[in-house]
Amino acid sequence: MIYVGINYFSPCIRRLNATHQIGCTSAIHGNTGVLHYIDNDASLNWLVNKGPHGPYIPLMTADMFTFKNLQMLQKSGKINGIMVIHLADQAPPSGGFSPDYQCPNQEYGLYPDSDCSQFPWNPLGSGMMYVDYEYPIFAMTDENEVRHLIQYYYKENNPVNDTIPEYPLCAVQLSDRMHAAKDTETCMRRSSRYTNMEQFVYCDPLGNQNVFGFLKPTNKSEPLQNNSLIIAASKLDSDTLFYNMSPVAGAENDVTGFVTLLSVIEALGRLSQETKDNMSNIMFTFFQGESWDYIGSSRMVYDMQRDSFPNVLVEDLDQPALVSLSHISHFLELRQLGLLNASKLWVHSDPRSQQVDPRVGPENKKIYDALHAAGVQNDIDVNRIINTALPPASLQQFLKRGNISGVVVTDHEHKFANRFYQSRFDLPGLLNADYDNQTEEYISPLAEQLNNVSSVIAQALYTLAYPNGTDVMKTDLTVTNQLLYCFMYRPNCTLLRTVLSSDNARKLANRAYSRYVGVYRADVKNQNSFLVSHLLHYYLGEAIPNVTNKEHCHDLDMKDAVYAYGYISGVDGNGSCVRSMSYESPALSPAFLLEDWTSTEYSTWTESRWTGYSARAFYVSSKAQQTIILSIGVIILLVSLVTVYFIDKKSDILFSQERESSY
Repeated sequence: MIYVGINYFSPCIRRLNATHQIGCTSAIHGNTGVLHYIDNDASLNWLVNKGPHGPYIPLMTADMFTFKNLQMLQKSGKINGIMVIHLADQAPPSGGFSPDYQCPNQEYGLYPDSDCSQFPWNPLGSGMMYVDYEYPIFAMTDENEVRHLIQYYYKENNPVNDTIPEYPLCAVQLSDRMHAAKDTETCMRRSSRYTNMEQFVYCDPLGNQNVFGFLKPTNKSEPLQNNSLIIAASKLDSDTLFYNMSPVAGAENDVTGFVTLLSVIEALGRLSQETKDNMSNIMFTFFQGESWDYIGSSRMVYDMQRDSFPNVLVEDLDQPALVSLSHISHFLELRQLGLLNASKLWVHSDPRSQQVDPRVGPENKKIYDALHAAGVQNDIDVNRIINTALPPASLQQFLKRGNISGVVVTDHEHKFANRFYQSRFDLPGLLNADYDNQTEEYISPLAEQLNNVSSVIAQALYTLAYPNGTDVMKTDLTVTNQLLYCFMYRPNCTLLRTVLSSDNARKLANRAYSRYVGVYRADVKNQNSFLVSHLLHYYLGEAIPNVTNKEHCHDLDMKDAVYAYGYISGVDGNGSCVRSMSYESPALSPAFLLEDWTSTEYSTWTESRWTGYSARAFYVSSKAQQTIILSIGVIILLVSLVTVYFIDKKSDILFSQERESSY
């Protein structure tokens, strides 16, 4: 039997939470099935109603890979896996596609008991990424491999005129065996056991590092006053049904929000120190793991409530001031911002907190007024939504613990403008930001739009922090465009090479990094957290004179618990040591600190471990032929055993005769 390897694909993997498992797995030695190409309803119905050669592994076009069709195939009992065509140049489904829920993260948000059907933020959501599939599903990403599979199908497997194809048939084997099973509690308990003095880990908590920084320094010697700190926030992560998807998705879901915030930070960072000294402090925050029940924001709130944010205070050590919920005066969060309709921004606030605390409503109005006035200056129509629940947002975690004045700024009113939320189709091309075959100098339409939005946000934050200030805030279009280019298309770009050391700059990739949060490793940042951390350090920092090498800069960093120090290449490439108040904090759910793996309060998501994944195609004969071949093999084996037995029993006679005849 000749196997043909399939090398370019992204698998669906298994994840677990407090109650169940979701995603995909294969049998230990993989799942095998006859190849069937599904590109229309007729080919789907033929497999379900007539296909005699099961189990099958269908190869499906993107348009046919819907939750409805998936359920139909699963109900037929004829499939043993699925392959989905996903090529870089293919058009997305015309009707939209979202594998997330219609109300993402609802169970762990501010409104767990509300009726999602009344306010479906993601009306196209099918929830298919939260289903447990007992078979592998692979996204096929190479055009040549897909073409060959389709050719094999039409040559051997195609039921022309409804005729039943004859053996041999082309078959496929998919392997991605997951080690974890049932739920997070079971998995974590099994992982804590030792067998033969060794520990076998079955799953890992999802998580990474939050990134945050302050506009101006804080010190525990001067504790923060209540209602003195503004938080400007965004999320850093997104996900799809498939692991390590390429090209990288999440353009609208997360990039438009955090790029806008980075552009704002760059503009505010340029203000003079005298101006900053007259402003309320602003904490810029980038949360990780928000796609999985608000991992990053729930952990930050947890730490704030326990007097351990940014760090637990240590006596006789100079440290940043503690931040708690009572210190927050305003919270401004940026979410999806790339699909503005008629240059309209929408400002969402929570109606419940305004009813409970009479101080919240006027402060929310103050945020809106600042945004609206800034919108007039930048030709952006800023609109306020008052009596509708908040969309999915990190602000919900803060409001669960206290009544805080806060808003969420988006490009949508009552439902997502993004028709491909949390899907592999949420790509830059859908946002007028296709940087393929373009240089860094190319200014995309999305960059122009987001730069206007950034100017609005920067001016609003300036007004909130410095009501008597007279500066007019304008973000830099070149900076906004560079940020989009670097995160959506090519990290190996001029901007990121500038803010990294020369050693790290050489490691930058030529394709966008995945924005999946990944599994938690203490003090380890994924690529996007790492890059945002360095940008924040660069935009908020100041160069330290007379520090000319990275070893000296590193020594300063080790000795100073207030400032962070980092050595960067700089614009001229000569290198400099920069210090700032930018940091990281764990984006690990409190459920894993408390070992409360059945928590209904905090995220409990884990990712299963696996040995590896693979795919290959081959020709398979009929079951009758396989039976005949097996039978012949068994007969030959039995005859061989009898022959060997006979020779062994008669060896004295047989070999003695040979010796006699030789003399």
